[in-house]
Formats: sequence, structure tokens, C-alpha cells
Amino acid sequence: MEEPDEHIGEPEPTEDEQEQAPATVAEMVVMGLATLLDAFEKELGQDESTQALFVTPGGEVLDIDGFGSALPDFIYFDGRDDEGRRTRTIVPSGAAALTLKAIHAPENSDIEHRGRVGFRIRTTLPEHTPPDV
Repeated sequence: MEEPDEHIGEPEPTEDEQEQAPATVAEMVVMGLATLLDAFEKELGQDESTQALFVTPGGEVLDIDGFGSALPDFIYFDGRDDEGRRTRTIVPSGAAALTLKAIHAPENSDIEHRGRVGFRIRTTLPEHTPPDV
């Protein structure tokens, strides 16, 4: 017995919609993290900013200022360690996790975009272009 077509009555996605869809699991995870970050930041007060933290398997806490997908199944997190050194942590997409923390925003930052991590990530996410790793 043939199963009914579940897409009857649904419009076909446009070419733009097809191009915007994440191509890999890692890209879906990155977009999900960015969406959750945006939602967190919308709840912040005007004097608050977001600090995104990633804890490595060794227990080191990294201050994250960007992330993206690499290859089909990996996520990378760019940031700084507790001594200010640049870091890039690469993890399987299933292990991607961030801790978001509301912190007092710097006085001299733009009120609308006070160093908000999600804003920086959304404006720097490549269009399906993984970094050279």
C-alpha cells in the first residue's frame, strides 16, 4: 500500500528558501544556537550585555565571541581563555553547548547593541561557508 504524500497542499519552497536552509547538522546546530542567543538577548535590560561561555572537557572556561560550523559535523567556538589568549575550540555538533550570562554592559557601548554576542554572531555568520580548518 502506498503511503499518502505528506506535502499535498503545501507550497513548494522558493529557490531562496532552499538556499537558506542549513545543509548539514552542524549548520542547523549553529543556527539553533544563534536563535537561542537572540532570544536570550531580547530579554536583557538596556544596561545588560551577554557573556557566552564554553567549558572545555578539561574544565577550562572560555569567553566566546563567535561560533560557526566546520565540515559537515563540527562546530567551532572562537573566544579567549582566562589569560586573554585567542582560542578556537572544535567539537562534534552533538557536543555543542554554551552558557549564557547577563552581565553589566560597558558604559561606552551603543545602547541598542551593547556588545551583544548574538548581534555579533548574526552579522558575522557566513552563508554556508565553513572556515578553513
